[in-house]
Amino acid sequence: MARHYTVLPNDLVLQELKRHLEKRAGIQLNSFSDCKRLSEVLDQAGTAISALTLSRCFGFSKSEHRPFVSTLNLLSVYLGFRSFNHFTSENNDRVRWSLTHPDLKFEQGDFAYTALELAIQTEDWATTRLILESFDPNLSNTTEFVWFLGTQMRSLKKKDGFLALLADTEIGRKYFYEGFVDEDDPDNYYSDALRKFYAPKVNVIGDQIFYNTYLSSKQLYCGKKVDWKSLQFINDSSLDFNELHYHQVSRLIEMRIFQEFVGLNRRSKMEQILNELLPRLAREPWQNRSATLSRALKALVFTGHFDYFVKHHQALHNSLQGIIQDAGNRRYNVGDLVLQFLIHSSKPLQQYAEQPPMKVQLRTFNEDKARLTLESATAALYCKPELRKVMVKNLEKFTANSENSWVLQLLSKNR
Repeated sequence: MARHYTVLPNDLVLQELKRHLEKRAGIQLNSFSDCKRLSEVLDQAGTAISALTLSRCFGFSKSEHRPFVSTLNLLSVYLGFRSFNHFTSENNDRVRWSLTHPDLKFEQGDFAYTALELAIQTEDWATTRLILESFDPNLSNTTEFVWFLGTQMRSLKKKDGFLALLADTEIGRKYFYEGFVDEDDPDNYYSDALRKFYAPKVNVIGDQIFYNTYLSSKQLYCGKKVDWKSLQFINDSSLDFNELHYHQVSRLIEMRIFQEFVGLNRRSKMEQILNELLPRLAREPWQNRSATLSRALKALVFTGHFDYFVKHHQALHNSLQGIIQDAGNRRYNVGDLVLQFLIHSSKPLQQYAEQPPMKVQLRTFNEDKARLTLESATAALYCKPELRKVMVKNLEKFTANSENSWVLQLLSKNR
């Protein structure tokens, strides 16, 4: 009978299984020879698993596949569980809520996460730096680390010390400034930090694109002027989209559209910009496509060209249709919410609108204002007239002087 591979929830459960085996058998599993001793103990208990299989299971010997279900079931039964699924269900909470925070690994040890949190809250920047620089992204859930840094930053009343430290370390620049990207930017703390701490530390073109376009687009959506001379790099013909992160590409395209809003032959130039973006979009994983395209579409709405391109640019129409079909019922980020609102509010796209509209299904802590704006604007399309008037009025107040005010342009057309 063929043995089937298992799909583990994550390697943390496998580590917990290893810990239980060490306790039950009285053997610390650190090498192949330890696995040989465990194999002998298991054999005496009536469970036949070779030392090589155990060594592969726990990463001491190379293996091209995950541990077999049959192996994990035998080990779980030896420990007193009905199966590996039973073991997993019984130990999920222990893994999830461990004080060591098993999703994050540091060279400073298993409890470094808690020490890091305390160091940040007590403004012990020397210890904070020591632990941050020992972070191991290869063995960690980096998304959890991004949210951790963002949460800690938001909780501090005095932020400058931590902002300066994060800008001064590669880990901090990558996972806070470029990873968390505080779109809500309460009291402009993040914008100010980009200018004061981050900008002086970076000289790579992709990073320069990121902070310059972040700051400039925010000003434009708020009706403020920008210094276009300082943004001449956005037209650099030597820029290779394939060498840029998809977030950098989306911000670059957004600014190019804004730039053409004040130029001649605007639509023909905007069409060229879209024609440059869409081939890149087709090569992106599905989860990146909405985030990449949404910035360009927001800029088209803001500049008054969205309706035209949705009607007359077939490649754009096809890209939107493909993203919608791939997404299904998933709404994982604000980009998904942008596309959902555009589909429900635009007559040429309403044939693709799913009912009912969906809420975002993952955390949007760093752009919660955009989440609430987009979910409210989409709901307002279907509200009873009296409630709709109230929602639109509240949205005008909520989005005033922010980059989320563009939704009002489409809502006004749907009254």
